[in-house]
Amino acid sequence: MILRNSFFLSFLRSFLWVPFYFLVFSLWGCGGGGGSESGSGSGGGLSFISGRITSGGSGLAGVTVTLTGGTSSLSTSTDAAGNYQFSNLVPGPLVITPSKAGCTFDPSSRTVMVMGGNIMGQDFSASGPGWAKTYGGSNYEGAHCIRQTSDGGFIMAGETYSFGAGNSDIWVFKLDVMGDIQWQKTYGGSGYDLARSIQQTSDGGYIVAGEASSFAGDTETW
Repeated sequence: MILRNSFFLSFLRSFLWVPFYFLVFSLWGCGGGGGSESGSGSGGGLSFISGRITSGGSGLAGVTVTLTGGTSSLSTSTDAAGNYQFSNLVPGPLVITPSKAGCTFDPSSRTVMVMGGNIMGQDFSASGPGWAKTYGGSNYEGAHCIRQTSDGGFIMAGETYSFGAGNSDIWVFKLDVMGDIQWQKTYGGSGYDLARSIQQTSDGGYIVAGEASSFAGDTETW
C-alpha cells in the first residue's frame, strides 16, 4: 500500500510521509577522539604522503586535509574514493589533519616524520551526528525506493509533480554519503508516471521499474 500524505526515509530504512518533500535521515555512530600515528619512508629526494578517509567502510569525498609543519601549511581535498596525497615534500615533521562539516575523525590528526622517502597508509575514519535533509519543489513528491550504492551513497526513485514534463514524472536522484545530491533526472511524458523500484547494475548504472500512463493511454508497466 502506498501512503499519500508524507514520508520519512532513514539510513535504517524506516519510512513515513512528509508533505511535498523527501526527508532523508541518516544515523552514524559517534566516533572521533584523538591519537596520533607516525610513519617514515626511506630513500632520497622529495617525498609524498598519501592516505584514505572512509565513513562506514566507503571512501568519503570532499574532506579537507591540511598538512602543517614549521611555518608552512598545505591543503587538499579527498577525491570520490576518499583518497588524498601531498607531493614534493622536504624532510621534517608534519601533521596531517582532516576536516569536514558535521564530521569527527579517528584519529583526529597524524604526525609523520618525512625522511626522504614516501609515506603511505595515513588513513582516517570519519563519523558524525548524522544528517536530515528534505528534497523537492513546490508541489507533491513521493519516494518509493531507496538503496545504498557501492560508493556508500544512496540512489532514490519515486515521483515528482514539481519537475519534469507532465503531471507526475519518474524522479531519480543520487546522494553522496552526506546526503548531498550528486545528480538527478526525470523521465516521463504528459501523463502520470512514477518509479516503484531501482537497482544498481554490475556496470555501475541503474535499472528502474515503475508505471506510466503517458504513452499508451492506460497505466502500464514501464
